[in-house]
Amino acid sequence: MCMAVTKVLLTTSGLGSRLGKLTEHTNKSLVRVGNKPVIAHIIDSYSDDTEFVITLGQFGTHVHEYINLMYMHRKIDFVWVDKFDGPGASLLYSMSCAREYLHSPFIFHACDTILLHQDLPSDQNFVVGCDATHNSHQYRTMLASENCTLSGFNSKGATSFDYVYPGVCGIYDHELFWYIVDDLLANDANATSDCHVINKMLCMCVFNILPLNNSWFDIGNIDALHHAREHFTCDFDILDKPNESIFLQGDNVIKFFAEPQFVHNRIKRANKLRAVVPAIVKSSQHFYTYKFVSGNLFATTVTPRTFHTFLDWLQSKLWKNIACDNDVFVRACNEFYVDKTINRVTQFLGGAPDTQAMINGVVVPSVVDLMDAFSSSRFGDSLPVNFHGDMILDNVIETTSGFKLIDWRQDFAGQLEFGDIYYDLAKL
Repeated sequence: MCMAVTKVLLTTSGLGSRLGKLTEHTNKSLVRVGNKPVIAHIIDSYSDDTEFVITLGQFGTHVHEYINLMYMHRKIDFVWVDKFDGPGASLLYSMSCAREYLHSPFIFHACDTILLHQDLPSDQNFVVGCDATHNSHQYRTMLASENCTLSGFNSKGATSFDYVYPGVCGIYDHELFWYIVDDLLANDANATSDCHVINKMLCMCVFNILPLNNSWFDIGNIDALHHAREHFTCDFDILDKPNESIFLQGDNVIKFFAEPQFVHNRIKRANKLRAVVPAIVKSSQHFYTYKFVSGNLFATTVTPRTFHTFLDWLQSKLWKNIACDNDVFVRACNEFYVDKTINRVTQFLGGAPDTQAMINGVVVPSVVDLMDAFSSSRFGDSLPVNFHGDMILDNVIETTSGFKLIDWRQDFAGQLEFGDIYYDLAKL
């Protein structure tokens, strides 16, 4: 943990475009590293009495929601940045938007940088310097004087340098800093970062270099993110999905969905599935949280005997018959099975023709022809029940008192009250 500081500035307003699809639907500070997003690693590394100023821009509502859910006890001010993309947008401009909250010494901490074992002072100008083994084409670098003070920043790609700059610095002479920020924003279109300001400050004050070799993890690009994830272990095994994430912080499980309707429906269905799923503790437009369920993943412990017990439990706790209009149920099944299949195949083909094919000497019709040959009347033999929707053993926790189901489906073809029991059985 670091010493108490007056203020810490986190800029989350940028696009995070170097992370590709991972930031198509959310902010880069919410990309998962280990169990939690990178911004949580940063906030947790500072003492509880640290005050934060966080700039918001690209997917800023996601950052705002997450912080309000998980850090209500911390002193945090938010600043919305009007220009975070296109002409006039830059890190320096985002920093300038937060000035009204920073009329005192502060630390700037880039939102894609995790420092280990940090001990950052609050009574001096400083820059953090990391070992020179990192790829200088990805990062700005620094030249140091003999007494380990900063001589100046290099642009990215420099071949001669002493330290790599991870994006963490202390601004003790804050009035001078903001004076130079004003001058650069007004007169130098090429000045885009804190490095340009500090280079100007060096003729009037000293910046000490704090070496933190082998204690820095960057998540600003895909290769660096993979390296960070190798260090920070994750207690669950899940594929990255651009439009959803899961985090584990303390005893809280946090789920994120880019589509607010998913969250709305998940919460409504959780209330209906109250006996078999964890209770939702808190929620927002894009997030909901529930308490971590202690137990064993049923996929790793299941036996023939416990599987029978599980089926009996499902029959008594979940699969209750629901009375509904048969035509409504058949239409929902047709949309869920037939229409969704055709839509997914069409998306997979990407404009290529859906034609018949010869497979192992057998003529196989196109998918559309196969679906046309299927009689929707068969759905009349299905059973509408209270369903889970993703009934795989990896979504079942075996507890000391029974079972809990996680990661339930948000709807069945738009229906929240019922689904097809054979969908649960087929997934199982």
